[in-house]
Amino acid sequence: TKVGTPDVPQTFTVSADPSVLRTAAKAFVTTYNSATTALKSVSSYNAATKVAAPLNGDPLVRGVSRDLRAQVGASVEDLKAIGITIGTDGLLKMDDAAFDAAMTKDTTPATRLFVDDAGLAAGLDKSLDRLLDADGLLHDRDETLATRTKTIAKQREALDTRMTAVEARYRAQFVALDGLMTQMQSISSYLTQQLANL
Repeated sequence: TKVGTPDVPQTFTVSADPSVLRTAAKAFVTTYNSATTALKSVSSYNAATKVAAPLNGDPLVRGVSRDLRAQVGASVEDLKAIGITIGTDGLLKMDDAAFDAAMTKDTTPATRLFVDDAGLAAGLDKSLDRLLDADGLLHDRDETLATRTKTIAKQREALDTRMTAVEARYRAQFVALDGLMTQMQSISSYLTQQLANL
């Protein structure tokens, strides 16, 4: 297809589509907030009911949460420059109008956050790799828990065996005691009869 007139310079303008950038930024905010909420949920403690979540106090969860907060905290100025702020609950909030305005002025903060190799997105990606890789932290934790589960199962089996032996010993002692009581009652009855005959 012929475009324009030959030998006449053409001007092309290439610009970022703010709606695509906004969608990507919103997806980032949603994903970060979901991860943060999930980590809080599995590690929470309800003081009123005194019930702890399954991973309350778990060092792996604390480490991941701390890492996420630190990386977002280190990028707070760039996030703020594109209309993303951190709420008092630790969750990210995005102002669409501020984001669109920032994208028309300067895309550098967004590039630093989401494109640069040393940016927030790359850092979070590396953190997730350390966590989720085949030889990552979750795999190590899974193996440790599997080993503990096997050890506990063996300990329970040994305890069951000991308890069965203790129960058998007590039953034997009870049967012997019952037999002895029967003999003593017979002797008591015999002696009572003999004394009555005197």
